Amino acid sequence: MARVVKPPVAPTGSSRSTPVVRPAPAVRRPSQPATAGRFGRLGALGSQSVGNTPITGFFRESLAELKKVHWPTREQTTQMTIVVIIFSIATGIVLGGLDFVFAQLVAFLVGAR
Repeated sequence: MARVVKPPVAPTGSSRSTPVVRPAPAVRRPSQPATAGRFGRLGALGSQSVGNTPITGFFRESLAELKKVHWPTREQTTQMTIVVIIFSIATGIVLGGLDFVFAQLVAFLVGAR
């Protein structure tokens, strides 16, 4: 069934607009449960043979995924390592300074000096 949508009226002086016919949205059918079908509970995965045992299948799939990984170059790794070291030192200095300031403040408030 199609639904009729009227476009906005143009200011050209035409008093009659032409309706636009659009198709009705598709009816969504509920998906079948995983237990349905010829493959059983696992669906299509049940028919795939990954290896002799689940462990060998796991390692084969892991190696296949590792081959797809884009590894950084040596220069990129060096640059990122330097950035991490610099930020770690800067964070340590800031936190050490705050610790010193708060320790002095607490000592002053308690009257240890």
